[in-house]
Amino acid sequence: LFVEGESLRDLIRETPLHPEKGARIIEQISRAVDKVHRHGMLHGDIKPSNILQNENHDVKLSDFGLARRISEMDSDNSFRGGTPNYLSPETARQEKVDFRSDLYSLGVTLFELTFRRLPYSYTTKRLEERIQAHQFRPVEFPDEWPDHLPLMWKEILEKLLHKKPDERFSSYEELRQSLMAAKPAELPLAG
Repeated sequence: LFVEGESLRDLIRETPLHPEKGARIIEQISRAVDKVHRHGMLHGDIKPSNILQNENHDVKLSDFGLARRISEMDSDNSFRGGTPNYLSPETARQEKVDFRSDLYSLGVTLFELTFRRLPYSYTTKRLEERIQAHQFRPVEFPDEWPDHLPLMWKEILEKLLHKKPDERFSSYEELRQSLMAAKPAELPLAG
């Protein structure tokens, strides 16, 4: 199946996304991933290059090549899929994964959409360094929080990128509510 659209990877090369646009994109993707999970599946590879946006700004989640049935992972904990830069800590530790693992990858994606970089910097190209960063290193937020971003945006990212799955959002609905609350309000023009 061919889906037309530009990947978010291409979009963020040009400029970071405004928080309102980023929230809209993540909200749409969260609905898609939520449906995937309600059908008993884990996507396993959420990242900007697997998210497409068409000219109407509709967003589609693509590349289900690493998707797995959650019921199969309950009996066999061998799921090791994913792109190292977006890998949840529990996946990296080869522990049990669930919908919160996709939430973590969504958090890395939102961080990248916001700052045009990953939440961790690396000194080498070694896979081990990337995996350890997700497991142990704190997220590298900007030293000064950008004026154009609501402070609540940082709270959302911290929660999505928490090392412990239980400390992340308890549902995609909870994430969407937080995104709606964090959207910057449009001020009316003075008359």
